Formats: sequence, structure tokens, C-alpha cells
Amino acid sequence: NSQKYLDKFIKYTITLPDTCLINGHNVCKTSVIYWDHLVGETTLLNKINSLVGSFICDLIQRTNLSLRETQTFSRNLNIFRLLNDNECKSNDPFINMIVVVAVFIHCFGDKEKLKQEITAESISYLADLLNIKEIPYSYERRSQIPEISIIFFGIIKDSITLNERFAPKSDEELKKFTNVYTDYEHLKFWSTTPRELMIKYINQMSFIQ
Repeated sequence: NSQKYLDKFIKYTITLPDTCLINGHNVCKTSVIYWDHLVGETTLLNKINSLVGSFICDLIQRTNLSLRETQTFSRNLNIFRLLNDNECKSNDPFINMIVVVAVFIHCFGDKEKLKQEITAESISYLADLLNIKEIPYSYERRSQIPEISIIFFGIIKDSITLNERFAPKSDEELKKFTNVYTDYEHLKFWSTTPRELMIKYINQMSFIQ
């Protein structure tokens, strides 16, 4: 038919590189560069990027977001910040990291599975979604701990023993990592938990397509 005939002339597939060189020698994921571009165009994204930009870039890189997925993520994050002015006034990096994870789940995850009672299966699902292989209980330096691991720990810590993959091998390991986590949390969750806050943010985005 005519459509197939025209496709012979105008149907092209363009594959963009996944990474590129910065300054001639530093390899960087193109989606991270695209995120930086989007931040420069949007005031609200610039605000959250100034607080947790390295966290966002790590999340984009570790989950291997495409350019289109990065655009979807940034659009939803911007909408959330537009519609939740009070929630977004916080300058606390920990709170903003939870916002980022909630938006990421809204965009790419099974929201209902993660809002239900936490199970070994849902812990593994969240870990796979965020590309988390382990909680580094036996870290040598705090600077080596990915912040996404700390947020993940905060979300599942009350049910940490349900999943052997992420359970500590000893009480000493748990105590050591909990001390790191507490430095991030700053005891701000006396009336809620990171998981409850994450679910609250996911629910606030339920109407965003």
C-alpha cells in the first residue's frame, strides 16, 4: 500500500550514543548530560538539583535511563514540585531524596506493589528497580556508601530481616549502618517513616499520567 511505499523513503532509525566524552577524556552517560540541560531550563528542577543533584545523576546512571525516560522523569518531578509547594520548601537533602525516589517509582515502577504491606518480594522488587545489589554493611569509608543505599535502607529498615539478600549478618553490622543512616535522617521522622513518606508522595502523583 501507499504507506509501505513511502516508508521505503522516509523510515529511518537513529541510534544515539549511550555515553560521550567530556573534556576529551571523562566518560559520561548522555542521559546525565541531558538531565543537566533540563535543569538549566527549569527553575524548580534547578532547586532540587542544587540539593541532591549527585543523587539524581547516580540514579539516572545506575538505572540506565534513556533520554526519553530522563525527560519523563524530569517532567514528573517538575509537576510534583509545582503542585506540592509546601512539601518542596524543605532544604533537607534526605527529604528531597525520598521525593526523587517516589517520583522515580511513579514513573517506572509498580506503585501498588510498593504501597502494599512490605514483603521479601517487594523488597527485592524495589532493589531491582533502583538497581541496588546490596546494602554495604561492611563499608570501609562512609564516602563509599551510595546515598541510594541509605534511602533504600530507610525504606525497608523496619522489615530488614524479611529478605535474606539485604539482612545484616550480625547485630554489629546493623548497628554500624544504622549509625550512618541516623546521620542522614536527623531524627526528623518521629511521627512517620521514610516508607510512609514515600507512599504519601506517590499517592500525591496518582493523577499524573
